[in-house]
Amino acid sequence: MYRQILVHPTDQPLQRILWRDDPEAPLKSYQLRTVTYSTSSAPFLATRVLQKLADDEGQHFPLAEPAVRHDFYVDNLLSGSDDAESLAVTCNQLIAMLACAGLPLRQWSSNCQAILDTIPLELRETKTLLDLDHESSVTALGLRWEPLTDFLSFKTPNWKECTVLNKRTILSQISSLFDPLGLIGPTIAKAKIMLQSLWKLHLDWDTPVANGFALEWQEFHQKLSALAHLRVSRHVLRPGYDRFEIHGFSDASESAYGVCIYLRSIPAEGPCTVRLVITKSKVAPMGTQTIPRLELCAAQLLSRLLKQVQDSIDITATTYLWTDSSIVLNWISATPSTWKTFVANRVAEIQELTSHAVWNHVPSEDNPADLVSRGMDLD
Repeated sequence: MYRQILVHPTDQPLQRILWRDDPEAPLKSYQLRTVTYSTSSAPFLATRVLQKLADDEGQHFPLAEPAVRHDFYVDNLLSGSDDAESLAVTCNQLIAMLACAGLPLRQWSSNCQAILDTIPLELRETKTLLDLDHESSVTALGLRWEPLTDFLSFKTPNWKECTVLNKRTILSQISSLFDPLGLIGPTIAKAKIMLQSLWKLHLDWDTPVANGFALEWQEFHQKLSALAHLRVSRHVLRPGYDRFEIHGFSDASESAYGVCIYLRSIPAEGPCTVRLVITKSKVAPMGTQTIPRLELCAAQLLSRLLKQVQDSIDITATTYLWTDSSIVLNWISATPSTWKTFVANRVAEIQELTSHAVWNHVPSEDNPADLVSRGMDLD
């Protein structure tokens, strides 16, 4: 994508490089004329071109314009519709619109065969299982999509065997767990908590960990093999339902705090459908912090995550937020200036981000965010 975008001539001298094939050859000077990998501005420039394309060509491609403006992540398009007929027209408009900028769209895939039939064969994705992460290496735990069944699945991490287990190795392995939606959030949280326990021991990066911890980490790794059997429905919005509700939960423990958000689809008759949308967790600060303050940090995290979900899902839904901390509910219900700085700042942000939501109390035993805040094995 980057190499399809020409840099303005006045900026091209900023992309000059010196090169020679061997140390004895004279230096050559090259000037790169297109957007270049690894430069800080590259993702912005590429995304800005798409926005400009939507401005210039949107009137000619009215169905494609919103998708170009909102549904791209750099060079990846993730979009859809409840109506196959209109979506087929949108796809054709997208192909034509992007072709205007010399950006041909390839590797089309869909959970609807009727849509794929409208796409030229040479532009379709040939794989039946698609990796949704950008890391092709087998060491990455990538999120995968099965178009035919419309389920998301995971790759089991292929961590290299290491003779010495240290903090550096463990951090590298945790970082390779790719779970952008937090669908295995409680397991990721447990890994974070285990890593923080090493920080508390003040170990150097390459100091071997104790045998007890090494065995615990090995057991954690072995249980990740169950990821191969974990499959999650991609579709969280149920078509044909009358009303939708967003339910967000927050919780904190001494080790971490976490949140999770669900979407509840309510039909005119019959049972409701509830789908997990996203979870997120953070380890508790290493300094001493009271549980009510951690619960407040969890509520703040939930407020921020809710804003992201509301910006991403274009539906009208009543929003309910839940915490098992009566103290936090008391803080949120009052004017921020009532409290000291730590509480006041977080309450002000929570009130601003959740002004249209209703905060409620949920018993601890019924709070699903408890699983995210404490961590749990995958099995």
